[in-house]
Amino acid sequence: MSKRLLFVFLFCIAILIPSSYSMDNINFAGGFVSDGANVIRFREKNLLNLYLRDLQKKTTSGIAVVTLPSIGTQRAEERAMYINKAFRVGGYGKDNGVVVVIVPEEKKIAIYTGYNVEDAIPDIRKKQIIEEVMLPEFDKKFYTKGIYDGLVICIIDIANYYGKKVSGLEYKEVPPMPKTFIQKITPINWTIAILFLFTGILLYFITKKPEFECYPGFGGDFRNIDEW
Repeated sequence: MSKRLLFVFLFCIAILIPSSYSMDNINFAGGFVSDGANVIRFREKNLLNLYLRDLQKKTTSGIAVVTLPSIGTQRAEERAMYINKAFRVGGYGKDNGVVVVIVPEEKKIAIYTGYNVEDAIPDIRKKQIIEEVMLPEFDKKFYTKGIYDGLVICIIDIANYYGKKVSGLEYKEVPPMPKTFIQKITPINWTIAILFLFTGILLYFITKKPEFECYPGFGGDFRNIDEW
């Protein structure tokens, strides 16, 4: 019996320790931004909290911003998914929350979107925000600017998706939404592609050799005598 109790105790410890560790440096007591890495200036942090509060009020969609000093070998995407499940970001039962995890010193960034706002910030947009807006500033150690600029784009994208505007947020330099490969193909390109396809089919039938019905004989294949 004592061995069983010891096993249960060790099993509970094994479960609880990782869970408590994963919650380190995460504190949303001040609003929507948990700056565990201590890299966001006071003014920008307050502005983000104001914008995010207004966004949630008008759309029910919430954005949780988490900076961490380190996550070791864990991927930022995994941590973002865990935080979303743990804090239920967004409207209750609507799966419209966004979690942005930032590990500045390790240059790890993830933007996790709930199922119902995936179209607002698609993967191609996430890549653009991370690689073209945030990381270039991180390379210069301008962490506050990189985080602020990236989050403003996320806020505007979510607001536009719901047809709303966030009070006090006027940002003139938001890059346009990247186009997918299909969207980049113009009508002229489609016409050229169809012409090439039609030409290829036509050439296939023109150059196709006629087939003869053959039978084996004298060690070789010969056409039917009636066809001679």
